Amino acid sequence: MVEAGNRMVPRMMTEGAGGLIKSWCEKRGIRVHVNAPAESIEAAGPHMRVKLSNGSVLETDLVISATGVKPNIGFLAGSGIACEEGVLVDERMQTNVPGVYAAGDVSQSLDFSTGKKVINAIQPVAADESRIAALNMAGRDASSKGSLAMNVLDTLGLI
Repeated sequence: MVEAGNRMVPRMMTEGAGGLIKSWCEKRGIRVHVNAPAESIEAAGPHMRVKLSNGSVLETDLVISATGVKPNIGFLAGSGIACEEGVLVDERMQTNVPGVYAAGDVSQSLDFSTGKKVINAIQPVAADESRIAALNMAGRDASSKGSLAMNVLDTLGLI
């Protein structure tokens, strides 16, 4: 297992939880490399050779790449729509430009547990935000009290 971040699933878990998952995997015979993004993958006979940023080289039969979500907002530069990591929206999923809405993985909306605007790229949040944006675009009045980062992770039987 190769993780570019400083712990397993750094966007989902604290350092303590990420360390627990790492120990769980290692006890089951999985080698875990953190702070070591893959720099290249090349064919090596019937296998693949993965070179890591720390100089390690791994021989493997399978490579699965999961890089997470990063909103594609570059095309909005100069549009007047306020963005940070994502498109900033209010409780109605409206941007700072009247009549322009954003929802789901691109929206940076309220996390009700912290009061900060965050990208919460999970399906239930996307569905709820989309419903709220659609109702407001249709002339109804709907708002969100915010979302909460919630994920369920099953790692080799550790839930």
